[in-house]
Amino acid sequence: MSAAYVGNKGSRLTSSLNPVNVLDPFAANIKALEAPTTPINASCTTANPTGNCNYVPELNAKFTAGGPTTLFGVSVPYAGWVQELNKAGVCAPTVAQALLQFPQYCGPLQGLNENHGNSIYHSFQLKAEKHFNKGLYMLVAYTNSKLISDASDNTQQLGGSWNATQGVISPYEKQRARTISSDDVPQILSAAFVYDLPLGKGKRFANQGGAVNGVLGGWQVSPLIHLQSGTPMWFRSTSCQVVPQFRQNCLVGLVPGTNPFLQDINSYDPGKGPLLNSAAFEPLGSFCVTGTAPGCAGSYGFTGDGPRISNLRGPHGKNVDISLTKNTRISERVNFQLRFAFFNAFNQHYFYPAANVNNQGSSFAFVNDVAAGGAKGFGTWTGGVSSPRTIQIGARLEF
Repeated sequence: MSAAYVGNKGSRLTSSLNPVNVLDPFAANIKALEAPTTPINASCTTANPTGNCNYVPELNAKFTAGGPTTLFGVSVPYAGWVQELNKAGVCAPTVAQALLQFPQYCGPLQGLNENHGNSIYHSFQLKAEKHFNKGLYMLVAYTNSKLISDASDNTQQLGGSWNATQGVISPYEKQRARTISSDDVPQILSAAFVYDLPLGKGKRFANQGGAVNGVLGGWQVSPLIHLQSGTPMWFRSTSCQVVPQFRQNCLVGLVPGTNPFLQDINSYDPGKGPLLNSAAFEPLGSFCVTGTAPGCAGSYGFTGDGPRISNLRGPHGKNVDISLTKNTRISERVNFQLRFAFFNAFNQHYFYPAANVNNQGSSFAFVNDVAAGGAKGFGTWTGGVSSPRTIQIGARLEF
């Protein structure tokens, strides 16, 4: 039996924390340009918000070819810039785009090998190992841990997964990036057994040589049981009213004192409705400007009170694998082994995507966008489910 503390400090990790083509959403001159000016629907007014009342802030005002070269005190960066962006068709020549350090580029200019990430890991690990008589072996391991990171779920890429899936964090608010890691699993219990079946020569039953031993002898059964806590959820709003040049997204927070779950996460029934309680999360109206449409009660640029990754977790991970192994001794130095492996032996299904069945990755199978509506509204099941039973058969000659 053994017990251990294991810690790990990660520095200079691959990250997506410092894109260079970004506006500072907290700068005074930028905030002064967040005032909504013109509604998309001309018949809509702040006093009478009817129809399509999405107001365009000054930051989103567009320069036009042959039009004014200065809007709200901001000038076009250089001659031909408007025509250049219009021809490319990637992004519009807006006031916000003109204020960027590199206004000719529409993207964030993210470093491929950026290494500004950090992580910290603490764990208590307990292991028990026992060789019993009569062919039984047992290994049980338990880990209690916590992983905090500002660069999780991001490996050698342009921030595609981390930025798109889990929400862009502006480099001007880096403190929001540091949260529980998306693949944090606080508790893991694994148990492995190997049992030599008491059949064949030298065993309790069918203690014979020859053909009887060749058929019944040399069998082992090895179950592997794995139980773990669920991985964290994260929540977003795609109706976030910020200009793309901020490289931000809306990180939805929780309403204190309200249960976020309508059903038990580990016994969820899709036929009974959604899993998540929308009333327990920041309402959609918080992310649109007061007076611009019915139900709007927020201000332009508000990106929510939530963390990048929440401490609410998806369903527990459960898995049982079983293998049957037949060893046939051909000579003193040669053995023929036949193995039957049953992954997810009992064909159990859980609500996390099959691609992440081994550790659930950083994913869960429920809609996490508070702006989602219709049949696939917030908190409903996406259809993702763990992998079915898989059987593999293999043989090898050992010498």
